[in-house]
Amino acid sequence: MQSVLILIAPALFAASIYMTLGRIILLTEGEHHSLIRRKWLTKIFVFGDVASFMLQSSGGGLMAVADLSKIGEKIIVGGLFVQLFFFGCFILVSAVFHIRMHRNPTRKSLGSRVRWQTYLTTLYFTGVLIWVRSLFRVVEFIEGNDGHLMRSEVWVFVFDGMLMLLVLVWMNWFHPGEIGLLIRGERGITNGLELIKDLLWRSITMTVLGDILTEVTFTRVLLFGSLFLLVSFIVDLLTQPRYPSEIPVLGHSSEKWFSRIRNSLAYFTQHQAWIGEGYEKKQYGKNGLPFIAPAPISRPPDVILPRSQIAWMMDQPDRVLSASHAHDKILYSEYNFLGKDLAAEPFANRVLQKYLARNLSSMIPAIEDEVNGAVEHALETMMKAAAEKDPKNVDGEGYTKVNLWDLWLAIVPRVTNRLLVGNPACRNPDMLKSMVSFTDNVVMNSFLLHGFPKVLHPIIGRLITIPNYLHWRKASRVLLPIIEQRLNDMQRQEAGDPEMKNYTPPEDFITWDIRLAMAEKKPFELDPVVISKRLLPINFAAIHTTVLTGQSWMLDFLSSSPSVLDTLRSEILEHKPSEGHWTKQALSSLVRVDSSIRESQRVSNFAANLIERQVIAPEGLHHPDYGWTLPRGAFVTVNLQGTHHDDEIYEHAMSYDPWRYSRVREEWEAKSAEEKQEKEEETKKIRGLGMVTTSDAHLAFGHGRHACPGRFFVAHELKLIMAAFLLNYDIKALEKRPKPQWMGATIIPPLDACIEIRRKKST
Repeated sequence: MQSVLILIAPALFAASIYMTLGRIILLTEGEHHSLIRRKWLTKIFVFGDVASFMLQSSGGGLMAVADLSKIGEKIIVGGLFVQLFFFGCFILVSAVFHIRMHRNPTRKSLGSRVRWQTYLTTLYFTGVLIWVRSLFRVVEFIEGNDGHLMRSEVWVFVFDGMLMLLVLVWMNWFHPGEIGLLIRGERGITNGLELIKDLLWRSITMTVLGDILTEVTFTRVLLFGSLFLLVSFIVDLLTQPRYPSEIPVLGHSSEKWFSRIRNSLAYFTQHQAWIGEGYEKKQYGKNGLPFIAPAPISRPPDVILPRSQIAWMMDQPDRVLSASHAHDKILYSEYNFLGKDLAAEPFANRVLQKYLARNLSSMIPAIEDEVNGAVEHALETMMKAAAEKDPKNVDGEGYTKVNLWDLWLAIVPRVTNRLLVGNPACRNPDMLKSMVSFTDNVVMNSFLLHGFPKVLHPIIGRLITIPNYLHWRKASRVLLPIIEQRLNDMQRQEAGDPEMKNYTPPEDFITWDIRLAMAEKKPFELDPVVISKRLLPINFAAIHTTVLTGQSWMLDFLSSSPSVLDTLRSEILEHKPSEGHWTKQALSSLVRVDSSIRESQRVSNFAANLIERQVIAPEGLHHPDYGWTLPRGAFVTVNLQGTHHDDEIYEHAMSYDPWRYSRVREEWEAKSAEEKQEKEEETKKIRGLGMVTTSDAHLAFGHGRHACPGRFFVAHELKLIMAAFLLNYDIKALEKRPKPQWMGATIIPPLDACIEIRRKKST
């Protein structure tokens, strides 16, 4: 960032210099001596200055991206050449005006107070200094990082820092602000120091920035802002990886520049339609062919692979096709998750993969307690508030209308954080509110950054994620004391402190994170601040996806036959332990509940695509069957929507059939042991019908080695929440399922959907 600011700063001086010539012409009434009419003079040269500024700044931004640094250097050199060209033309125009005015002076130029030749000398002197500085920078960048000029900072000090200091001093001594005073009929000044002495604020506002501001109008700001965005977007398009021409492209005609921009803008409203068109209408996906779907303008389009290529995709090593790189780019992890260092390694994922499954069974009683408390607190609070807000929210049978999204959002964060931070922190309302708000901001910020060019991401990204930092700070006031105490206790035990011999830390993410960091000897991961920030992406991944799954599940089965609700309740009653807590075995026996969730995940998918990957190998990604090679930086994903809704894979694929999977499982369980033993392959297939099992035909939790590590917890969580609902409350069926909306590749659930619910009289 600092090097970019040093690089582009002279463009601001240049703008002031260009404007000064126009004012000299106005002051001397010498427009007939100028090669260019005064009203066009400033516009032409400031346009060139803005173009140079945008090229240098966008090139500097691209240099920060490893894959694009070479392109960034070339763009910077182009911007410097633009600056050299316009400065050369400006000196020529100034010299012609000077010669003509000297030969045939105007009456106004002969005035004693009008020091027009001094002003022109200032322009020559400062213009030549900036021209020399730009020439130095051109040579420096052409030589590259290994060049003589780049290797020694002394050249930058002499040919950049020193020259720009001379420009600054000279322009403050022979202050161009005097021209503006004389034009307005005010008293002139001897030098810049006199102006500072008389009016300090005018000295500030009438130098480089002030000269620009005096020429600023809303129209010009809008014009230059639009021009900057247009050039930046074009640079983004130019620097995107070029995909093989053999892969068909959806959207508007991709051969034209305007169409590519139009596609990027249409992404937010048309993406789902494009995915459906590519899979069903044009039969690419069904026939095993990949296709390209446009993406937001700031990132490359997606190559949508068919189901038949998922196995090949899963076989690619992470050094070739990276999940973490793709997620970081799509979610802008460097900004949203508060630091590039944290985004560099998915340490939290490894913690969950190592410890969650092995500890989940023993944690079920605690999770059940949290579910029961969260459900009761959420429903009683919401039902009371709804009744107080409007008595019509309660009908004659005692059913209260409550918002379904808000209900799940009041339950899931608390239950999730019981696993992550334990009790009592998981019940702290300030901490929970901060985590939910943080999650909301990540989603909103990602969509916003999709609409800005890359050159602005370092600025816009840091500005719009300030609320993320504030939400983390608020949550950290609750979490840091817990983390620090836990870390201290575990380190004392590790060091052999006799007082900690019998200490057993609580089994939650905080403990697991510390345990893995100590085992791998990673001091960075043992920083309490780092541990607290590791909780952020987990909360993001767990909260809204689980809330969305739970809401969709209830909307699906409540809008089906009334018998579905009765069947679910009966199964829960049948398998609930007569004494004590739910167990892993008891929850696993809820095959119809499990089937109804898995079916909802299939038919009510929350994303059009899933399993996002980015090509990071320098040589690209070669496909042996198709023969093409995807370049480095390309995005690859899988068509979730088409696969889940394919009638050739699922009978009546667009209909919600809650027992689609349980029927097969129950039929299999009814077979004798001998029959099962004879059909070993079928046994494996039946075991793959549970909601946590992924396959190339069921991608709700991803697939392969990067499948969601928390899916086993989510399965238990959803079943326990539904058990708490159905065993303690009556719920009315829905006449019709509310429809969601789509934005880009992501669903927007029906946030206003409500259910009618009442507590059972027997509970």
